[in-house]
Amino acid sequence: MAHPPRYDPPVHCLLIGQFNWPPDVLRAHVKEKEPSSDAKSSVWLHRADPIQLRAHADNVSSRMGPILVALVLEVGDQGWIELCAHALGQVGSELRRVAKIADGMQASSLRGRPKKIIEPVWLADAVSSHRKITLQALADGLGIHRNTLRNYLKLYGVYNRFSDISDRSVENPLISNLCLLEIKT
Repeated sequence: MAHPPRYDPPVHCLLIGQFNWPPDVLRAHVKEKEPSSDAKSSVWLHRADPIQLRAHADNVSSRMGPILVALVLEVGDQGWIELCAHALGQVGSELRRVAKIADGMQASSLRGRPKKIIEPVWLADAVSSHRKITLQALADGLGIHRNTLRNYLKLYGVYNRFSDISDRSVENPLISNLCLLEIKT
């Protein structure tokens, strides 16, 4: 699973005590911190539920947005509000990204591990010649067997061996040259 988002609301000045904050701002800070801690605990689960992650992302955007809008009038520090909005946006997008990754696991009726879905574009980039990643190292990194990786490569049609030239484009001229040699002899 991807690394979970690191987020704590950027209210370091609340803790230092540089300003005399109204009680409403302090309550808003507590309300802002609750969904982020719930979201963090959901992301850290080994089998995070994508629906729960999306609910947390929606909660961050729908619940925290109005609080930030209300804080604009009380705080008066536009830079701080923009920093908070940017951090909340990152948390929401990161939660949606992790939910999308969690959707990549597909349950089957068979016992054992769920089927892993590998993106064709990512796989094509991973096996490209400029990456120089062996199939065994890639299979180990994905946590699947080497033959399963080869089956995915064949399924998606991205199975290249030593260069970006596919096997078919090497075979066609070779076969035609062999046919010409047989005709001459």
